[in-house]
Amino acid sequence: MGNLVGPRSLTRAAAALRAGETAVAAAAAGTCDRIDEVNPRVHAFVGEAGRRDRLGAEGRAVSERW
Repeated sequence: MGNLVGPRSLTRAAAALRAGETAVAAAAAGTCDRIDEVNPRVHAFVGEAGRRDRLGAEGRAVSERW
């Protein structure tokens, strides 16, 4: 099956979000992309209709507040 979780520093991701280098909605979309990519093999996430739209909207709302 190989390594399904590539090297990714959560510390760096959080720093990029705080610094405004990465938009919250973009980070959420990237996470959804990764879930879509690996979940058919690992079955770790329960399907949620509208997850991508909900997280995108929440990300945009957070960006507007901060």
